[in-house]
Amino acid sequence: MTSSPGNPTASDQATREAEQEFHPVQTADACDPADADTVICPCSGTTKGQVCALSDQGLDIDAISRRTGALSGCGGCEWDISALLAERGGQSVPPG
Repeated sequence: MTSSPGNPTASDQATREAEQEFHPVQTADACDPADADTVICPCSGTTKGQVCALSDQGLDIDAISRRTGALSGCGGCEWDISALLAERGGQSVPPG
């Protein structure tokens, strides 16, 4: 089974959880201006600040992906972006 940005497989989730042991996501102040330049998607270079700004404009995860290129490469940023948007009360995973 292959995954897509909005539909990760169980093995994708297990891999992501293992990665978080080494690179935990800090979401307490996820949109803190001090973290705005932190790259959340290495494939596209998308920063937390960009995701937060687009979320503030009302964009959902699909629109953010289209605007920034995030979620269109390796998919490793999916959980981080989803967690960031979920914490902010946004749509973290597109309806499917």
